Amino acid sequence: MEEKSGLDIKALLSQVNYYWQEVWIRKWWIALSAIVFSAILLTSAWLTPRYYPAPLTFMVNTDDGGGGMSGMMAILGEFGMGGNRGGSNYEKIGTLAKSRKIVEQTLKTKVQYKDSVNYLGNILMDEYDLDSEDDATDLIRFNDTVSISGNKDYETTLKKVYKLLVGDQNDPGLLTYDYDDESTLITLIVLANSPELSILLAETHYLNLSDFYVSNNINKQEETFNQVSNKVDSIYGALRSAEYQLANYVDASRGITLYKNKLPRERLARKVELLYIMYGEALKNKETAQFLLNNATPYFQVIDTPIEPIQVQGKSRATGLIKGGLIGLLLGIGLVVGRKWLMDELGN
Repeated sequence: MEEKSGLDIKALLSQVNYYWQEVWIRKWWIALSAIVFSAILLTSAWLTPRYYPAPLTFMVNTDDGGGGMSGMMAILGEFGMGGNRGGSNYEKIGTLAKSRKIVEQTLKTKVQYKDSVNYLGNILMDEYDLDSEDDATDLIRFNDTVSISGNKDYETTLKKVYKLLVGDQNDPGLLTYDYDDESTLITLIVLANSPELSILLAETHYLNLSDFYVSNNINKQEETFNQVSNKVDSIYGALRSAEYQLANYVDASRGITLYKNKLPRERLARKVELLYIMYGEALKNKETAQFLLNNATPYFQVIDTPIEPIQVQGKSRATGLIKGGLIGLLLGIGLVVGRKWLMDELGN
């Protein structure tokens, strides 16, 4: 048994040496295979964009009706009657996050980047060389006064940078949005070509999104509050004026009470009393309007902000080079050995 095993080992080593000689003869073909596959995977990694993901996670109350409505919806939800309003509001926030209006506000925001202050839209145009593309002849720079109204060049520029951020069906763009209806967490992720730009773009876009969403949801309540506040100020001014008139009238009479002087004095006193009542009611209305405004104001709370260092995502060029070489080497050896084995079999 030991002799047979020894013979098998010798035969195996003989076969290995036999095929190794063929591999050595064809070594340049194998080397060429390794070079070709290394070049293919290296080119693929080189052409694949590398990006730095910067996720910004935040929470926002999802009931447009405010805290009282939120409690009622929670009670109805226990009986299966409330429905899920959070998802629709999350979708609303997502739609706003990728809307042209919010994106334009972000692009026209001045930020500090690489020791200089510039508009974020101009920074993106420079970082991604949008000015050097073939169809970039009509692109202009972002500034405070430029507007899309009647400005075809700015419209072209905005569309191009907007597509870079939001993307289309073939390209997802730099800005992605996701939410979890159960945990009520919303995540904005920016995939720019540098960690500083990813973080800057995520934080700037979040601020513009939250400011617009809050102001848009409290417009009606804020207008009501302002009207009531103006009414309170008006009544207070009239009350102060009536009080001064009454005091001046009393002082002018110097304690002399005549029948012809009592009537104007009583009228002024009744006017002051009426204004006091009106002022008290107006203050109540103001407090109510303030409560409704506070209750209707959505709150945004940042949970996690992106911080450096951010690990680069994409295909590694070094890994592609090494992996391509190994694949080409193994494939070349396999083809050489297989070819030699097939020729031997056909020869027999």
